[in-house]
Amino acid sequence: MIFRKLILITLLSILCSDSVHSQVRGLDLLGDKKKIEFPFRYALDYILVDLEFNGALPLSFIMDTGAEHTILFQKVYGDLIGLKYTQEIKIIGADLSTSVLAYISRGVDVRLNEDIEVQRDIVVLYEDFLDLNELTGSKIDGILGGSFFQGLIVEINYKKNKIVLHHPNHYKPEYHKTFTSIDINVTQNKPYVKAKLELFSGASSEIKLLFDTGAGLTFLLHTNTNDKLKLPENVIKGNLGKGLGGMVEGYTGLIKSLSIDKYKFSNLITSFQNNDSLIYKDIIQERNGLLGNIIISRFHVIIDYNKEKLYLKPIGDYDKDIEYDKSGLLVFAHGKKLNKYYVKEVIPGSPADIAGLKEGDLIVRLGFWPSSFLSLRRIVNKLSGKDGKRIKMKIKRDGKKISKEFILRDMYKAPKSEK
Repeated sequence: MIFRKLILITLLSILCSDSVHSQVRGLDLLGDKKKIEFPFRYALDYILVDLEFNGALPLSFIMDTGAEHTILFQKVYGDLIGLKYTQEIKIIGADLSTSVLAYISRGVDVRLNEDIEVQRDIVVLYEDFLDLNELTGSKIDGILGGSFFQGLIVEINYKKNKIVLHHPNHYKPEYHKTFTSIDINVTQNKPYVKAKLELFSGASSEIKLLFDTGAGLTFLLHTNTNDKLKLPENVIKGNLGKGLGGMVEGYTGLIKSLSIDKYKFSNLITSFQNNDSLIYKDIIQERNGLLGNIIISRFHVIIDYNKEKLYLKPIGDYDKDIEYDKSGLLVFAHGKKLNKYYVKEVIPGSPADIAGLKEGDLIVRLGFWPSSFLSLRRIVNKLSGKDGKRIKMKIKRDGKKISKEFILRDMYKAPKSEK
């Protein structure tokens, strides 16, 4: 099942089955400047950047280092601003088994900040199969892929919610003297990092992970890429996220540790996916999984795509426990302002399930707070509280208001000898 704190897997890392050829990118963002910076919003483990297309349409895009291209989810927006489509293509979603129709529009005027305007080729989905608004509680219109920043040094400052783009010829290496330097591999404008994995079974393995800011989770393992990547004993089967072909199935459970250079994370909630399709085998051979934003956001990050270097500097206690849902509920936002909330899924046998919560229940009140005072983030935080915390909830079902109560419980406890 999806743990609400984990949110989506990298369904946003959409890969084109036809290449998107376009002009030289990146440096044109800087003009005659050595660097530029712009703000972002951080919404439920996603980096959201505001863009404006053809000088008319302000939209919100996820900055996704795990995707190559810039993708607009809704063709209706493209039609509204008069985009011209030069090519029809098929694209493959994160479920790596379903292809959908999309179009390429070339030379689109994109304004990143008030004084930053460039032309980019973009991919436009024929239909928005993802609808991330309900899942995140924020308006999301597309993906800003790695090729948008090609040739630049990209700095992500999660503490100050800003992105800095540096010109490689004017970048001063002494700036990152306090950072840890890590070698990476860059393929199709996507960074890959090596890591060491330890399972509670005693097995360990060197793995290669996509460094993916477009994934709102800790990390995901593709279990069929390495014989040592076995599922833990205590896992829950269900949906990991939403892909182009629908919900992506897999498992969630704990692993003993994950180490990236000198940085180690223990008792880490992990998503596991296994897909034996031919499409999957062709694409996934480059990696064993992906590293998501819940871990990445614990660092000040600099990515040097040209020299294939990653620089990390911890923000506070990088290895503190990662909170995750202990209720068994997946809650979605809805309504024009995304300020109403309902139960999308309930994990069988979870505290919420035992208390009688059901799919489709509308949340009227959580604790003392009526739904009008809630946000999706606040709900997630409440349901990710400490073991033993009592949750009182009032829901609306079939027109009737019903009170529910349950106690949060960790469904992924590590073996006692390993704590």
